[in-house]
Amino acid sequence: MYIRAKKYLFMKKILLTGAFLMSALVYSQNLDSTFGTNGGVVVSQFSTSKTSDLVAGAALQSDGKMVYVGRSVAFSSFSFIARTDASGVLDTSFNTFGFRTISGSGFEAVAIQSDGKILAVGQSNIYRFNTDGSFDNTFSGDGIYSVTIAGYSPSLKSIALQSSGKIVLGGFVSNGGDNDFALIRLNADGSADTAFDFDGIATLAVGSEDDEAVTLAIQGDGKIVLGGQSFNGSDYDFAVARFNSIGTLDTSFGTNGTTVSPFGSALDLGRALDIQSDGKILMLGASNSTLSIARYNTNGQLDTSFGTDGLLLTTTPLTVGNPTNSFYFSKPVVKYLSDGKILVSGTSSNDYALFRFNADGSVDNSFGSNGTTLYNLETLDRQGFLFVKSDGKIICGGSSLDGATSDFQRGVQLQFTSNGLFESLTSFNLKQGADRGIAVIEQSSGKTVVLGQSKEGAGFNNTLVRYNTNGSLDTTFGVNGMLNLGISNVYKMIQQPDGKIILITTGADLIRLNADGQADLSFGVNSITNMKADSNNIVSFIDAIEIGPDNKIYVAFDYDSSATTNGTLFDFGLLRLNSNGTLDTTFGNNGKVNTRFNFYSAAEMNFPADLYIQADGKIILTGPLYIPLNGSYVGTTEFTNGIVRYNTDGTIDTTFGTNGKVTTQIGTYNHPFKIEGTLNNKFIINSGISTSNLHSLTRYNSNGSVDTSFGVNGSVADQPGQIYSTMVVQSDGKILKGGRSGNQFSISRYNADGSPDTSFGTSGILSTPIYYNSSIADLILLQSGKLLATGYAFNGSNDVLAQVRYTDITLGTLNFEGNNNVLLVYPNPIKQAATFEYTLENNETISIDIVDLQGKVVKSILKNKEQSVGNHKQSIDLSEGFAAGIYILNFSSAKGNQSVRIMKVD
Repeated sequence: MYIRAKKYLFMKKILLTGAFLMSALVYSQNLDSTFGTNGGVVVSQFSTSKTSDLVAGAALQSDGKMVYVGRSVAFSSFSFIARTDASGVLDTSFNTFGFRTISGSGFEAVAIQSDGKILAVGQSNIYRFNTDGSFDNTFSGDGIYSVTIAGYSPSLKSIALQSSGKIVLGGFVSNGGDNDFALIRLNADGSADTAFDFDGIATLAVGSEDDEAVTLAIQGDGKIVLGGQSFNGSDYDFAVARFNSIGTLDTSFGTNGTTVSPFGSALDLGRALDIQSDGKILMLGASNSTLSIARYNTNGQLDTSFGTDGLLLTTTPLTVGNPTNSFYFSKPVVKYLSDGKILVSGTSSNDYALFRFNADGSVDNSFGSNGTTLYNLETLDRQGFLFVKSDGKIICGGSSLDGATSDFQRGVQLQFTSNGLFESLTSFNLKQGADRGIAVIEQSSGKTVVLGQSKEGAGFNNTLVRYNTNGSLDTTFGVNGMLNLGISNVYKMIQQPDGKIILITTGADLIRLNADGQADLSFGVNSITNMKADSNNIVSFIDAIEIGPDNKIYVAFDYDSSATTNGTLFDFGLLRLNSNGTLDTTFGNNGKVNTRFNFYSAAEMNFPADLYIQADGKIILTGPLYIPLNGSYVGTTEFTNGIVRYNTDGTIDTTFGTNGKVTTQIGTYNHPFKIEGTLNNKFIINSGISTSNLHSLTRYNSNGSVDTSFGVNGSVADQPGQIYSTMVVQSDGKILKGGRSGNQFSISRYNADGSPDTSFGTSGILSTPIYYNSSIADLILLQSGKLLATGYAFNGSNDVLAQVRYTDITLGTLNFEGNNNVLLVYPNPIKQAATFEYTLENNETISIDIVDLQGKVVKSILKNKEQSVGNHKQSIDLSEGFAAGIYILNFSSAKGNQSVRIMKVD
């Protein structure tokens, strides 16, 4: 199946003396102080629903702190790593918040090095973090190593560390037809260990069909045992393989290095390994969904002194996760104890479960109740890790629902005595609520409507929030300013000239609302038109929508031509709707047109990312052309920008490009996201040009040729670290791009010729810090000439919908380059008092405030004080009323403001 994932005026230089420098941010455009109560910044929180946090694994530090990895879900899934202190509270010495999230479907394994650095594994990547949660750039250059095996990305499921510091990873990888065991070894610096099977990678086909390794263990002699499951044609069996320390298969083990153990005719799913002190190997799993253990002698043969001929099959239910899913959790664990007994943790009948067996496999009745301890926390508990402390106490846990009526998960840690008696429980969630802005429109009244996402239970709902011109909520709209749409798949919004609002869902619905948020029943069926159903599934996904000069609705979509091809194949699709949502059959072929490029081959995928309608009514579509990687959009690294122009009747405009089409390549990665018109009938496209989200602008002439007078040969790229995905063009041809830089709200502006507009911000970049991190999702120029940026910010415990409004945007303002614009804070960090020194180039009325990270003014140093041009010094007293921590020193006048972080220490 084919899957595509959619997508300050008076100061210039800041000098901070002392040992600590946190941030230095300069604005040359004004924050609009009439917007909101925080000097141009408005943040809104509606959600109180926590993130759903699933724990897949954990590691116990020597100081008693616990490191967890897994998946966190708010609006989408992220891989997370978190650390709690010995009391179970998120450890704020780790990445400030106690956790960090990274793009991905979830981390599945974790290990801690002897130096305290932390390794986390997810999908085909391994990450290394310093003890403070920062990326360790001594590891593979940036803290991340990605594994590729013969062009395929493996699924990494386990990790172990050798005494030499080398890192061993286990999992499985496709061979083009089915899956094979995969074993990878890295040097301590993150490079491939070429002493291990020559390239650091060993793969193994245990049988002739799917073989999936999920667990590994390292013997005392350095040999590596890899375990999992092997499909025999009708069901799975336990499978174990042993490799020599150099990566070759150990043929003295089992049969030519492997052992396959069926418990019967049922599904036998191997999940966890441990090595006994005598070298025997324990393999835990589930046979027909019941707890099962196999024990092998050192030669790989079943140990007949254990269970029945080496196999222990119980009647106890055991739930195990599926490693072939995008995220593998619910993992049983087996531990060989120093007294020879065997301890097992897992999930049994949705409860946390511990089992202890004697050395021969018989039940140890001295443990718990008849060898078993069950702990029912909620209706859905999932075990994921197990540790035995030096005092014999047992720590286990995973994930549970957050309350009996909840539908989202929390991380859980349980502690039991050595005999299985419950002692304590701790739990955590990463975030306590989440709201984000996706898009924004301005109504004729000057009020703005934000399309947002608000976390609700395990999922989220889309919302519309209306704000008055001063940034306050318009309580006449929805409920206290917010309209909960009751659905979660709205991702775009536009406004018609008559003020009506059209929403687009990922399910190919168009929903039209009146300006007051009420359903427009004149559109479609009860205000909804489902384009997929109305087109006999030809419309696979709606990419963009615009209103034409004829007031008709133009829809760019993925045209699914699979009905006429062997397998799924997408083309550029365009359709036109009448104002009531019906197809305009006078356009194209009964209202629709489709176009293919076949740039790479007839098997390539084409989809339109955006559309633009010219003043003459002609329509331009742009989007990526590519060959899917392993049948998927995800992971594809080569794209070409395709552009096509249509006449007003839907025919291709052959005066454009070559027979109506244009293809553009800047390097190998060209993924267009946004198209806008500019001066002289030209148009400009903002494209991704790297897998790291770097973007570039390219301008085209009206005939489709690249306009080489713009930038360098027609293009201008953002700088590394800048992620500017949204764009708006001013009436003077200048281009504003919004997104984030340095993990904060950031906007860049280019002159009409593509050069950076140095009158804007600092060298063309304007950044606004909001809490710990923030990002812009949409930009609009308001009727007043002001600029509104919408997105989100993270305040340390929640994502909040964030907006910033700027003035003096259209013409720009002075950018002071002189070295006489100096701000000094010394000392910093501050124990009792500090001196704030600054220079004014003009007479100003200024205010100086100290603000906490929640935006509250803690202390006013100066308020609307007139000061003359020249140098000034101001003492800052933090001796009373200030707890140790981070604060914002805010320096403002009527022309603008500047913020810098300071630290108070005890």
